[in-house]
Amino acid sequence: MSLFAALSLLPLAAGFHLFNLASLAAAAFLLWRSNVPPWCIALGLISPAVIWNLYLGQLGLLCGALLIFGLSRIENQPWLGGLALSLLALKPPYALLVPIAVLARRNWTAVAAGALGLTMQIGLSCLFIHASPWSSYLSDGREAMHRLLVAPFIYGRGHDSYEY
Repeated sequence: MSLFAALSLLPLAAGFHLFNLASLAAAAFLLWRSNVPPWCIALGLISPAVIWNLYLGQLGLLCGALLIFGLSRIENQPWLGGLALSLLALKPPYALLVPIAVLARRNWTAVAAGALGLTMQIGLSCLFIHASPWSSYLSDGREAMHRLLVAPFIYGRGHDSYEY
């Protein structure tokens, strides 16, 4: 049973707070391992942005810590840095920008580690969940994003007249 499946068995509020606490602890650990000064970690973790992020139950705090950790390791430990950066694929903006930054550095070991990490994530998700979320994301998700993007421009037309 995965961590997220175990959290789903808890009452909603308890699971939410436990997830936030685990995210906070993981971010603090990753930042500490990145040699960020403790006072800087403490101030960062009580910042309004982090508090808002935790209030909303978002992954921005964890993604930011992963980004700092991965980039801090990419020179001396490229396999660890690349694998850490591959975990950022869960957020599309990072999934698009981080590989470009790593490729620009021409750190081929980190690129290979990131590609391996991403392949493992996709493989494990297909093995344990199935491939249907991927196909749904690429088909239904595309249509939903198109409707969202054109929504401000459909006034004056019928709301059902989404033209592709």
